[in-house]
Amino acid sequence: MAMPQSQLPKEDRWIPSACNMCYNGCSIKVHVVEGTVVKIEGNPDSVIGSGKMCPKGLSGIMTLYDPHRVTKPLRRTNPIKGKGVDPLWKEISWEEAMEEACRRLKEIHDEDPRQLFYQGTTTCHSVLLGLPVSFLHAFGSPNMYVAGGGLHCGNAAHTLNGLYHASWSLVPDFEFAEMAIYFGCSKGHSAGHVGNANAQLAAAARERGLRLVVVDPMNNFAASKSVEWVPIIPGTDAAMALSMLHVLLNEAELFDREYLKLKTNGPYLIGPDGRYIRCGDTGKPMVWDPTQERAVPFNEAKDFALEGSFKVKDLACTPSFSLLREHVQQYTPEATYDITGVPANKSRRLARDFGETARIGSTIQLEGQTLPYRPVSAIYFRGVQGHKNAVYNCTSIELLNQVVGCADVVGGALGFNPVCHGHPESGRPFYTPKADEDGLMITG
Repeated sequence: MAMPQSQLPKEDRWIPSACNMCYNGCSIKVHVVEGTVVKIEGNPDSVIGSGKMCPKGLSGIMTLYDPHRVTKPLRRTNPIKGKGVDPLWKEISWEEAMEEACRRLKEIHDEDPRQLFYQGTTTCHSVLLGLPVSFLHAFGSPNMYVAGGGLHCGNAAHTLNGLYHASWSLVPDFEFAEMAIYFGCSKGHSAGHVGNANAQLAAAARERGLRLVVVDPMNNFAASKSVEWVPIIPGTDAAMALSMLHVLLNEAELFDREYLKLKTNGPYLIGPDGRYIRCGDTGKPMVWDPTQERAVPFNEAKDFALEGSFKVKDLACTPSFSLLREHVQQYTPEATYDITGVPANKSRRLARDFGETARIGSTIQLEGQTLPYRPVSAIYFRGVQGHKNAVYNCTSIELLNQVVGCADVVGGALGFNPVCHGHPESGRPFYTPKADEDGLMITG
């Protein structure tokens, strides 16, 4: 029996929105009845979540209607600060808060706007990326800090992802990957950027047959879903990665020569001071061109020597790849066992599996294009960079991707998102990587 018209709710609608319970910002639909949120669901019309939600997102109603939530401005009445000291917060009206804030802001702006400091957080995107940052720049202050995530997030990992992938972070190509080694991270497994979408992609990849290997002191989120968990002494990931590089470069000789020649600074000549040998006329880094039998600026070479000893400007020099190959000889799996606790036979086997699964030299046809196919990746994040020498830890792992040529190709280690063509209606924001004066990639 239909409900009488007079008893139907005056307002009953679904409102499309975005979840704000973490920085992933999944697309949601919110059911509002007479001004009250009664349900939150994923929005199937959006690729950001594809209609799925995590428990944290579903708990948004609890946050919205938490009886203990702050609903009015608070003023600290206790000038003494410290651990265990009660701030003695006192509720004030919105009018009082506005008057006091505007008065103080005007005083600061008139004296020196740089005195204004904004502290945001990574856990709430609208707070971090919305009006406050725009207001700060308009006010005239460059001073901001991202608390929470800024203390423990991917400070080194983001740096390396920018240098090597022109991106913010790194994930396997879940659709085409055959093997992925996770070092101290859990992308697509309860954590990481675009967590909901990547969780769905990771689950589908595992079902398809992705071989997931997790190097981590703890058997946690990703490790529990992996085909192989490799316990390691905390903070020693770089040693294991360097031992794998030694196996790839010096034992198995599994590395992508063409990629290293054409897409990296592996051929750049390094002098006795550890710096590039540069052309006197152009200042460009030089390489040895075996077809011309002489050193030329990298942008004038027809071919590139990756190994050998040469003399340029009366200076002995060597391609940087050759120096890397020599450097990692000391990090045999046997030598690093005492550091990492990872048995030598395991490091050696994983390195060979990684290099062989990379299918160096193979291609794939996609949308009418012939593209390189390297279905492996070495992924790193928080666990690796939460230690001293974090940049070098991440670099050591990233070099696994570089030597087999799996960076940003089908099946490989993908930076996201290095390219943006903008909104269809405006074409903005638009950015794409470009080369600097030395031919190395910088972010757009």
